[in-house]
Amino acid sequence: MKKITSTSVMLMLLLFAASASAQTFCNTNANIAIYSNYDGGKLVIDVDTPITNLKIGIVSYETDSIILQGTYLSSVTGVEWAGYNGTNNHCPGQSPAATVIVGSPVVPIYSLYPPVTYSNPYGYSSIICNYSCNVTSSQGGCNTADQISDYFFNQFGTNTLLFHYTQYGCWTGTRFISEGGNCCAVPIGTSVEEDLIFLNNENGILEFACRSSSNVNIRVYDFTGKEIASSEFNQKSKKMDLSFLPTGIYLLKANSGNKTYARKIIIG
Repeated sequence: MKKITSTSVMLMLLLFAASASAQTFCNTNANIAIYSNYDGGKLVIDVDTPITNLKIGIVSYETDSIILQGTYLSSVTGVEWAGYNGTNNHCPGQSPAATVIVGSPVVPIYSLYPPVTYSNPYGYSSIICNYSCNVTSSQGGCNTADQISDYFFNQFGTNTLLFHYTQYGCWTGTRFISEGGNCCAVPIGTSVEEDLIFLNNENGILEFACRSSSNVNIRVYDFTGKEIASSEFNQKSKKMDLSFLPTGIYLLKANSGNKTYARKIIIG
């Protein structure tokens, strides 16, 4: 079994060791957090952890009532909502007549169906909605997740993603920044993960999409550095079953050619 010796990788694990309920963080040094759905509704975002120069992007087809709050709210330096602003009221009692953002420490931007900045044949030509991390099949008239991330990369002037949280239905409860998201899809060329896209982690079933024919080696380690699972593939998409693992924090490392990257994953 191999040991992890990279100081930066271990620091990444230590940084999130206290947040066992967290989901996916795409790049712990990034500052763009994205939320997207189709049905709109009431979205409460609690900035409960300090992220320098935090930018928040929100996308919905229907109208949103967005509330920003939290101990570190002052660290937010950019907020933008983009979407269709539909008034079908799929979330009774939660959807306003038009999208509104309150609590923002900066003047929020509202963008009605702006043109996409990244072309994907499976996504729409204007930013109107997103409900899936899938970037390799039709999104039923909505955008692909890489189109969403690229749009906010252009709007906020940076090309690294802290996390993207996406769902279809109405927003419920409060989303804490420390919880992360469930999607890391970005356009080709904007991440070290150019060959392999980490799409989702649901109940220990990891889903990936592969953009090239190169062999991609995936290895999973526990917190002590012990290798506990591995896989290799070069197909378009793949799932890796880690549901057998106990609840906890693990490290995933992927190698493709001379490229290597690592991310923290949560099981349970």
